[in-house]
Amino acid sequence: AGNYGDGGNVDLSASGDVTVAATAAVDVSGVLDGGRARIGGAFQGNGDDIDNSSSTTIEAGALILADSKQVGNGGEVIVWSDGDTTFRGEISARAGAVMGDGGFVEVSGKNALKFRGVVSTLATNGRTGTLLLDPTNVNITAAGVTGTPDGGTITDEDVNFALTQNHLIIHTGSADIEAGNITVESGVRIEWGTPNSTGGDSNSADYAQNFNDLTLLATGDIDINGHIISHGAGNVNLFAGWDGATGFPGGNSAIAGTDLAGVLGPMDFSDLAQFGTPDGFSRVRINDGGNQQAVQVGS
Repeated sequence: AGNYGDGGNVDLSASGDVTVAATAAVDVSGVLDGGRARIGGAFQGNGDDIDNSSSTTIEAGALILADSKQVGNGGEVIVWSDGDTTFRGEISARAGAVMGDGGFVEVSGKNALKFRGVVSTLATNGRTGTLLLDPTNVNITAAGVTGTPDGGTITDEDVNFALTQNHLIIHTGSADIEAGNITVESGVRIEWGTPNSTGGDSNSADYAQNFNDLTLLATGDIDINGHIISHGAGNVNLFAGWDGATGFPGGNSAIAGTDLAGVLGPMDFSDLAQFGTPDGFSRVRINDGGNQQAVQVGS
């Protein structure tokens, strides 16, 4: 961590397995902007200057910090592997207390992701940052229910907490036999924001969550068999057959390589319906099983 100026950069990777142990801490915070920590690879595994690990594990108790301590933006944290990624630790990429926007965090595994940790990109006097989860298939399950082993398994409890701390993007890409689908399983209740909110303390996490967005971007299909409820002003964006470009300023080039401007900035889906299928073939299915479910915004 820097005592003056911006935070520094730390890369931790190898072509084999990478583990950040329960007692370990990685700190690239700065007095001004937070720095950058890359563990297991670069953004979406696209980096010539760092090896991609075969697996990455962040153990419970491990701490990764990329905060702005005073005046500035939160930093960037990438947790990646070309195989399986298990995340049970804590990441903070918060903005400075005086001013600044929250940072950007990606936690992903090219093959599979097990996400049971804590991530925060909050801003006291600025915009909340973004958490990106992007394995292959994703199954969002009810807390206490074991999901399928392939792709990514995330509980509604973890999604709900993530939405109190971040704009959340869950993105899938097809690989081998995985189609890149997102399934919200029966019994799931994704719910955030304050019902009938009249504002409150604008510096509190409770207030900030009212404006956090949930975005599901699936290369394949999206199946909603549970509830998704945003009580505040946070948007729900569901796109099946996502083309990798729609919604990001400047198209796909804006999120390629190391330029994360399109991810860090607001996403713009004004050219599509809120529940869209850019490729014209994939499907967003809500309540496909015949049971009454709900997608509610601003309730």
